[in-house]
Amino acid sequence: MLKNYILTAVRSIRKSAGYSILNVVGLATGLTVFILAGLYVRHELSYDRYHANASRILRVIKQDPGNVYMGTDRLAVTPAPLAGALVKEYPEVEAATRFFRSRNALLSRGERGWLEPDLIWTDPHTVEIFSCELFWGNARSALRYPNSVVRA
Repeated sequence: MLKNYILTAVRSIRKSAGYSILNVVGLATGLTVFILAGLYVRHELSYDRYHANASRILRVIKQDPGNVYMGTDRLAVTPAPLAGALVKEYPEVEAATRFFRSRNALLSRGERGWLEPDLIWTDPHTVEIFSCELFWGNARSALRYPNSVVRA
C-alpha cells in the first residue's frame, strides 16, 4: 500500500513539476519564517534572565507621543526623582535604582587621572537588585559612599 502511495506521489510530481516545486519552496519559506520568528521571540523573552531575581526586576518605560526616537515613542528615560517616589508611594516596590550613562568621563584618584570612555552612574541599590560579578570588593559595601567606583 505504501509503495502505491509513493508511486502516485512521484507521478503527480513529474506531471506538474512547476506546481510541485512552487509548493515545496512555499512550504520551506513558511517553515523558515516561522522558525526565525520563534527564535526572535525566544531571544526577546530571555532578555536579562541571568539575574538571580529576574522575575522580580521590572523596567519603567514612559510613552511620549510627541517625542519619537528611532521609530518609537516609548523610552526608558524617566525623571530622576521617580525611583525614590516609586519606593515611597508603592509598598510592593522593594528597591529602585537609576542609571545615567556618561561618555569620556575624567576620573582621578590622588594625583593620577584618566579618561574613562564609558561610565554609568547609578545608585547603591544596583548591586542588590542585579546579579553582577564584581572584579574586586564586596557587593554590600561597593557603592556606599558618594563618588565610589565599581567595575563589573
